[in-house]
Amino acid sequence: MGFVDAFFTSAQANNPTNSQTLGVSADQQTSVSEFLTVQSLTNFAAITGAITIAWKALKAISSSDFSGQWTPFVMALAWFAVSLIATAAQQDKSARASIAFWATGIFIGIINALVLFGAVIGLN
Repeated sequence: MGFVDAFFTSAQANNPTNSQTLGVSADQQTSVSEFLTVQSLTNFAAITGAITIAWKALKAISSSDFSGQWTPFVMALAWFAVSLIATAAQQDKSARASIAFWATGIFIGIINALVLFGAVIGLN
């Protein structure tokens, strides 16, 4: 895997912040930083807010059961599991059978879950 593979994704040439290229021909695509796509912005921002509010709602229901940091940690890990399963469902059988698919997906997902957890509890 090269530098471009790790930090860049395909995007629509006429809309380089959109990494949704399903049905877009290769000559109509360009390479952009994954960080600059609207999908990465909305995904991370939305789930950070959702977990934060859900955690606060659970604490309002039962402060003694949900006030600890385990609650957002488990929620971040649950989002990782849902994301991994949803991604696997979109892959063909040969990709799902690949150890590389699972190893890289699990590693990246765990790191992202930890970053998500840190954002929710306000680490800086």
